[in-house]
Amino acid sequence: MWYKVNELFSDSLNKTQIGQSLGLHRQTVAKYLSMTEEEFISSQSYDRHYGHKLDGYEFYVVNELRKWPFLSAPQLHDRLKEHFSDLPCVPPPKKRSSTSSTGCV
Repeated sequence: MWYKVNELFSDSLNKTQIGQSLGLHRQTVAKYLSMTEEEFISSQSYDRHYGHKLDGYEFYVVNELRKWPFLSAPQLHDRLKEHFSDLPCVPPPKKRSSTSSTGCV
């Protein structure tokens, strides 16, 4: 993206025009224009990893699905609850409806 921003800037487009053509905010365009190529490359190499509540169960889930690829999500959830007494309750994503349910029992 840095390359495209700089290419369009060298073609005499202003920050607002570049942002509109690439779907970026004008301030993001300004940030890219203020960076050197090396700064951009090093900013892209920053590796973020956010842990998830169910990461510790991934190996089990993958193995179960390899053995039993036809398992439904509720069946797999039941198996997880049977094998792991410490399985955390993870509510489903919130929907835009007016009813609210945690999905945890």
